[in-house]
Amino acid sequence: MKILGFVLGLLITQYCRAELLLEAGFIQALLPGQNTSAAFFTVTNRGETDCDLLDARGDFAGRTEFHSHQHRDGMVHMRAESSLPVPSRGQLVLEPGGYHLMLFDIDSLPATDSMVELDLDFGDCGNYRLQLPVRDRFQSDLADKKPAGVP
Repeated sequence: MKILGFVLGLLITQYCRAELLLEAGFIQALLPGQNTSAAFFTVTNRGETDCDLLDARGDFAGRTEFHSHQHRDGMVHMRAESSLPVPSRGQLVLEPGGYHLMLFDIDSLPATDSMVELDLDFGDCGNYRLQLPVRDRFQSDLADKKPAGVP
């Protein structure tokens, strides 16, 4: 019985330390002849533990990479990142012109306004599933902060 109490205590502590909220974003629709896209969303960490977004997967993409934009000498450069930080009591914002999730080798992406799922790995902070709408390049609902993530 003591072991069960200890295990439950650890689970409750872990849950309380990493309180991640995944908020609405979108995936860019594919342009004709293209097989690469990008995903944008916000992760809010309401807990006391720093977290890192380590991996992202979607059945529709062959591979994914985290990228950042850097401005140097009047040019914008994308740089691959191995992980993205989600500070305690802070946010990670993936948005056009900033951090974003690149989606490569897409065979077929559902039509605009369809929903797709991404599985996000935050290591010790947990795994989450995020549902995002597919939007054309001129639509954006990042300002619409409706919860979209399911732990």
